[in-house]
Amino acid sequence: MRYLIISDIHANWEALQAVLNSAKGEYDRVLCCGDLVGYGADPNATVEWARANLSTVVRGNHDRACVGLDDLEWFNPVAKAAAIWSMSAITEENAAYIRSLPKGPLAVEDFHVAHGSPLDEDEYMVSSGITLPWIDWARPRGTNGTCKCNCIPTAPIF
Repeated sequence: MRYLIISDIHANWEALQAVLNSAKGEYDRVLCCGDLVGYGADPNATVEWARANLSTVVRGNHDRACVGLDDLEWFNPVAKAAAIWSMSAITEENAAYIRSLPKGPLAVEDFHVAHGSPLDEDEYMVSSGITLPWIDWARPRGTNGTCKCNCIPTAPIF
């Protein structure tokens, strides 16, 4: 199985289309590590595409914020304004879909899909102090590294 793993689309329809066109024919399934919405101008087109095409998706912090599941007080001013606008733009059907997205990590074959760290969906994995323990966690399962900070392999990647 060949996966296209995407993340942080943030309702940027044009960028999503560019990625899909670039990867055309190179994957069997598409997975998303969260943040379908937020910032971009096309939340409904993005969510409708996700509903029809993603085999697996976990929620991100912007997904939660843009449908009222999270407090906006800790967002920076631009993210907060984008979330408020998105709340008014997203259809109720698409908002219901976003609200139903599971919290990561979510097991998919030999790896886990998550938006943040395996322990906290909001934890950024930006330093070796946060990332290295998870590399060690993955090693006993036969790998020597990670596929992406929010895609933790549990078997060799070839």
